[in-house]
Amino acid sequence: MAKVAEPYFAELGLSMTQAFLLMSVVREPGISAGTLAGEVLLDPSTVTRALDKMELKRLVYRESFRNTISVFPSPEGMKLEKDAAAAWGKVQVYYQAKFTKENSDRWAKELDEGLAWMRHYPS
Repeated sequence: MAKVAEPYFAELGLSMTQAFLLMSVVREPGISAGTLAGEVLLDPSTVTRALDKMELKRLVYRESFRNTISVFPSPEGMKLEKDAAAAWGKVQVYYQAKFTKENSDRWAKELDEGLAWMRHYPS
């Protein structure tokens, strides 16, 4: 999937990981960095590095309270998130055309169910 999706996000100056992190942060401002890592199923250090780059681009900012790091979208991040969501829509259209809408919808549902299971039962 990354091979197909990366070019769409690269047009925005984002990696696929950064795009999904940005969409998550806009959906849930103040989300903890740890929760973000669980949502995208990546190691916390990978998420931290991606957030570092996103902060340099002024797309997000982090606030620390006690032992929790909360991530918020910046105004620039809010604007770019709409383009990232549109790029993700283009990826979905690509797969629908390649595999038929029924098969791609079933695949997306199964992927979502698998990711939800993995979030509840991490290794």
